[in-house]
Amino acid sequence: MTQAQGYAADIINQAESLLAKIEADFAATAAFYESIGVDPANIDGAFGPPMGAKQREEMAAVLAADQAAIEQEVAEGVARLRMNSPNTTNTPKRPRNLI
Repeated sequence: MTQAQGYAADIINQAESLLAKIEADFAATAAFYESIGVDPANIDGAFGPPMGAKQREEMAAVLAADQAAIEQEVAEGVARLRMNSPNTTNTPKRPRNLI
């Protein structure tokens, strides 16, 4: 075996041991998430590649629409409460007898 072949074999062995360590780490991580009751499949999507400009714009639009819907629902709820509650500010106060 030549020195280059020995060097290549050493790199391949290191790569295989590194891949085995990574697989063991992934298995340990999955076991940890399962032990606390979290589905590991749901975690994988959270650590995906960073978003691009188009994805950020889409996310901002969805969040703005969701925020508008929440504000509309809150405003409707406040209006319902106002309609159902008695208006105490317009009732005259009972006069008190002063000495």
